[in-house]
Amino acid sequence: MAEKISIPMNDGFSIVAEKSLDNKEMYIYLESRRGVVWQDIAMVRAPGAPEDPSDSRCKVFVWADKHNEDYTNEFAIGIFSDYEEDC
Repeated sequence: MAEKISIPMNDGFSIVAEKSLDNKEMYIYLESRRGVVWQDIAMVRAPGAPEDPSDSRCKVFVWADKHNEDYTNEFAIGIFSDYEEDC
């Protein structure tokens, strides 16, 4: 079973963050009090994921339209590196 973090909300739903079994993606979604995935919010993909192993950026997919099952926005985020601190 994948690791997950759950933050309860006042309306009976919880915001849940759950990592994939291969540790390359993190899913963020709303879950009902009965444990049913209610609505996707976002998915974060680590750099070098199997879908694009040469990409060195994190990818964030956002479901901003509550009436659409497909993600509505995609962001590619470069990884900051402070070379002096890394050395």
